[in-house]
Amino acid sequence: MPVLDKVRGGDAIRKLIFVTTHWDQIKSNSGKEREKKISLYLEPLLRSGARMDRFDMKTETAWTILHPLL
Repeated sequence: MPVLDKVRGGDAIRKLIFVTTHWDQIKSNSGKEREKKISLYLEPLLRSGARMDRFDMKTETAWTILHPLL
């Protein structure tokens, strides 16, 4: 992830959100396993301040995810 390596050191990393989708369509256990694999891959970025959120296709959830960026 060479492009993201440039972001990791500054404030911009705190504005980086990895959003997993379709939590309204999958079984929770299956989603959690996939999410765990993704978070292992993204671990350096997450430790540096990026975050992961779940999106369940609801407007309220979208605003909850976006609110810290506004």
